[in-house]
Amino acid sequence: MSPPFAVRAHLTPLSAGLRARHCTGALLCDDMGLGKTLQVLALVWTLLRQSQGGGPACRRAVVVCPASLVLNWGAEVSKWLGSERLGCTLVRGGGAAATAAAAAWCVLGLPDTLRAPSPTPFVTPRRANPTQNSAPLLITSYETLRLIATEVASAKPGILVCDEGHRLKTASSKTLASLRALGATRRVLLSGTPVQNNLSELFFMMDFVAPGVLGDHSSFKRIFEQPISAGRERGSSGEAKRLGAERGRQLQRLVDSVLLRRDSSINSAYLPPRQDYVVFCARPAQLARSLARRTRRLFPRASRPTVLISLARRPPLVAPGRSVQIFPQAAGDEAHRGGR
Repeated sequence: MSPPFAVRAHLTPLSAGLRARHCTGALLCDDMGLGKTLQVLALVWTLLRQSQGGGPACRRAVVVCPASLVLNWGAEVSKWLGSERLGCTLVRGGGAAATAAAAAWCVLGLPDTLRAPSPTPFVTPRRANPTQNSAPLLITSYETLRLIATEVASAKPGILVCDEGHRLKTASSKTLASLRALGATRRVLLSGTPVQNNLSELFFMMDFVAPGVLGDHSSFKRIFEQPISAGRERGSSGEAKRLGAERGRQLQRLVDSVLLRRDSSINSAYLPPRQDYVVFCARPAQLARSLARRTRRLFPRASRPTVLISLARRPPLVAPGRSVQIFPQAAGDEAHRGGR
């Protein structure tokens, strides 16, 4: 299967999709700026529209993310696919309103009365085809999911995407139990930091997207975590270092089948060469001198970084009652001509 042209036109070789492996889950851990969101949307759109058998591979998809990113994900869907192609329901907050929104999403075709504006706990753009589900994609937060997991599970989502997946680093997490209760067999975790403190965090994320690949937790600790940690300790013997390195290579081979991680260096082939400019200002402008005098009067004992932060957060301190053009056009043009 390949993504339709709607998103394929935006994909570079760096973000041409997740690798097909023997399991139905994946950890996508690329650095920021390499298109994790676009890759996931291409995958979700593809699964909702096609399969090797001709019909859609799944009919429902769920994206779970921190509460502060729910609206961002909705904006990314509109940016790359447009609401006319892929409608999405955003469920935020809690209480009866969130439960009602989740229950409404489980209905195949949502009535027009449920298409509410963004200030409400849910947002459903209009569907392109009235015979299809108006919003096959649900976007919600981890906190809200714990309240609506039962309603969402009744819709039988075919794919589950978890942003900031490093939150799922303990087996006793209530959020992890709610995610498992959804019953989605296809699971994708996004994380820029797959390992923060110890290898057990990596195990729980791997076990969520690809159960059984690393065995059970006790065996993982005995075979991989303990030898690798012992080999990296200061003063460890040569034998411990050799064993730790060998187990590390074995773990890397197992993880590579599920985890994809690339850093920003691969962007060098697609970006122009970096150019640095150093500009020396021999004499400060009148505005700069005026600002310096005013800040010294307002903050006689504060350090310079504190002063700058205060001015950035409270512009009226600089010029009460009026806006200030920090870089006037004439001055900018003159400096530009002088730079030539």
